[in-house]
Formats: sequence, C-alpha cells, structure tokens
Amino acid sequence: MERAEIQFRYIAPNKVQNRNATTMNRWQEAKLIESSYTSRMMKSFKFELERPFDFLPGQFCDIKLTSADGVEATRSYSIASAPGGKLIEFGIQILEDGEVSGHMDKMEPGDTVQLLGPLGGYFVWDPDLSGGREILLIGGGSGIVPLVSMIRHRVRLGQGSKLYALFSVRSLQDLAWRDEIVGYSLLEHDAGVRVAVTLSREWEDDWGGDVGRIDTEKIERLLKDVNVSNLDTYICGRSEFVESVGSSLKSIGVKEAIRTERFG
Repeated sequence: MERAEIQFRYIAPNKVQNRNATTMNRWQEAKLIESSYTSRMMKSFKFELERPFDFLPGQFCDIKLTSADGVEATRSYSIASAPGGKLIEFGIQILEDGEVSGHMDKMEPGDTVQLLGPLGGYFVWDPDLSGGREILLIGGGSGIVPLVSMIRHRVRLGQGSKLYALFSVRSLQDLAWRDEIVGYSLLEHDAGVRVAVTLSREWEDDWGGDVGRIDTEKIERLLKDVNVSNLDTYICGRSEFVESVGSSLKSIGVKEAIRTERFG
C-alpha cells in the first residue's frame, strides 16, 4: 500500500521508536531478496536490511529511488511482515502510471533501494500495552497491508488478545496473500483469530464467504458474542470506506479506541 496521500497523526514516541532512535533517522541500503505478485495488482517485496530494526505492526517506512540522472523519488509504504523476521516485507500496489511502483515492478533480486524507518506511532498495535483488550481490524483493498502485519504478529504470538478482522476486496483475485488470508478464515474460533472476507464486485458460484460491501450486518456477524466496549479498532482504506465503516461501528456501540488510516 502506498501511503503518500494518507493522513495520520503521531502520538508520543513509543518504546520501539526509542529503541530505533538512531536507525529511524538514517537512510540505509535495503537489498531486494524476493518479489512476487500476491494479488492482481499488489506485489510483495522482501528486503534484507543493512541495519535490521525492531518495529510494531502498523508502522511504515519511506523508500527512496534514484534514477540514473540523479532524480530522486520517495514514497511511504506499510510494513506487511510481522516483527522478528530476517526480512522486511512490503505490499505495494503496482500502478500503471506509478512513478515509484512502476520502477519497483522491474526490480530484480539483488537490486537495492534506500530505506528510512520504522515510522509512525499512531496506527500501531503493541500487544504489551493492549491491557488484554481485543482488537478489530477492518480493511478495504490495499488498506489490508498494515492489518496483515498485525494478524501475522498475533498468529506468531499464539496467544493474547483475541483478534477479529474483516476485509473487503473487489474479487478473490484482488485479495493480497489470498491463500494465507483464506487460511486464517478457516481457523477454529478457539485459536483467538477470526477473519472474514467479503467480495464487493465479482465472485464465483462456489465462493463461501460474504459478498457486497462491508455493512453493519457483516460487522455484527463477525462480532457475535463480543463485548464491543473492550475493542481496540483499526480501519484502513479509502476515505469513503473509512467513513462508511465508522458509521456502522457507531451504530453498534463502537465509539472509542478507533484508529483510522485513509488514502485517496
């Protein structure tokens, strides 16, 4: 997800930012190890860092490219991987006229970029500070990227806050990390992770999930038997998507502890 147009606000620096005080203020070289399309338009890029750093799910990095004639272009991208891995992964939507994404689409393993981060202290999930509160993630389109990092981290922990996620994409071909996400949706409820996907435009007859846009009914079904006053909520997607989801949440009593990140 490209975050160039996302509006966000910062809160007080957290413990991860303090640990990375020197790293987050310095550009470093990142070497591409692997890339592949993970949906119709989104590509996964896995980089090896010159100076690895800690981060929280939901944070992002700036990536800078420099052309042969010295022109620089910088974009911000959400981290998709869970903390603690050897590589850092981004999910980047490849745009036909994208100045940076178009160039990145042509990158080969071994190519390098300049990277700055981790950045952002507002749209993050820190299990150590959650106080046992459950988390609700709602994402649309490429807005699922930072939320995938949160799911991966929760699954890797194996215990802790219960997590509920609802994703909306046009079709199954537009669902990034499709097999992984569908796999989460099949987990038993006692795993502490409940994931649902709705397809808003196209679906096959044998699709067993929801169809249509995210609405109050779908959210209520996901949160059946959940105390909504004990939720920390994260919403990421286009502005109209965030507004619509916010209205639905308000109608079922979720009015506080909502973090939003929007683009477009």
